Amino acid sequence: MPLELAQHSGADADDLRLRRFTPAWRDALTEASVRTRRCFDHGRPIADAVHGRLRWELRATWLGGVRILDRLGASGFNVFQSRPTLGWIDVGVIATRSVFWRRRSSESGGDSAAPVSAS
Repeated sequence: MPLELAQHSGADADDLRLRRFTPAWRDALTEASVRTRRCFDHGRPIADAVHGRLRWELRATWLGGVRILDRLGASGFNVFQSRPTLGWIDVGVIATRSVFWRRRSSESGGDSAAPVSAS
């Protein structure tokens, strides 16, 4: 968590030490998630620029990170109530999406790593 985000939101580190999840921490973590997602989106093309095993590892890392960000957002960022994890089902989803990964064009939006439908 960047210190400036916590300070800007009025979040107090003592609240975390006491396991108190406050609206200020929700705001700070929401903004951190937005920044992190932007970084992920910016770095996504790297997985297309490499070859071999590294390409597959970067795809899986990117997809796993995005799944965790999605779960954090769905829980309202309250990791004291529900800490996001990846399980065996996620392994299958990530593997499938790695295989059907498409390069993202500058015009496309959404999850272009989702499997392509056969319609």
